[in-house]
Amino acid sequence: MNKEKIKIQVEKYPVLYLSYYHLWRKHHGSKVILPKPGQDLYFDGFPRSGSTYITGLINFCFPELIFSNHLHAIAGIKLAFRYRLPVFIIIREPLEAISSYYVMKNNERTSLNSLTEYFIRYYNYLMTHRDKIHFIFFPEWLENKVVTMNNFIQVLGVDKPIISEKSLLEYDTLMRELENKKDSTAGSFPNHKKNELKNQAKADIVLHKDFQHAKYLFDTLKEEVYSSALNYKSQNV
Repeated sequence: MNKEKIKIQVEKYPVLYLSYYHLWRKHHGSKVILPKPGQDLYFDGFPRSGSTYITGLINFCFPELIFSNHLHAIAGIKLAFRYRLPVFIIIREPLEAISSYYVMKNNERTSLNSLTEYFIRYYNYLMTHRDKIHFIFFPEWLENKVVTMNNFIQVLGVDKPIISEKSLLEYDTLMRELENKKDSTAGSFPNHKKNELKNQAKADIVLHKDFQHAKYLFDTLKEEVYSSALNYKSQNV
């Protein structure tokens, strides 16, 4: 079994992911925690979908909340379901998410084909279990952060103060200070170099034989956002 096939199995099955986490990931610089009973929620998404920004914001506004994130694996969602945790997943257009992830991993010889297949595996699972997941749509989250975050508080069912534009501006300032310390292709905010590399990648992604299926999965899940309590147009805040 080659490295890619092993990775697929680890991402899919909790028992394998737990072994990988305890034997490798937590000993090699990773600061993520696993979903566990008693946590407040599980939050995640396909890499480069905005999860770094939002998890940081949740920690900034509600430091007392305990939750797992950044596993980027189906196994993480399965563990969250096992422990009956509220599950929040951020979704992003496949062309944007895959190209951004490819740019971030540009020095690791990761193929666009493997990343596209990874996106499809992840979103196929989301599609199958969409009735148990709260979805956040990345672009509209960016445009309506205050409403989305306050709806998030309501869906989570916690008694928290309303998030204000001032809080978001304070957090954005801290985030940009951190981003300036990162490599230009690894940060969360756009820049000229990243955009140039992404545009090159996008031209190849749309030619992938299963790209239209990836797009279908995303478009279907996006409709879940419009009909959910996390819909940015909701006025219940």
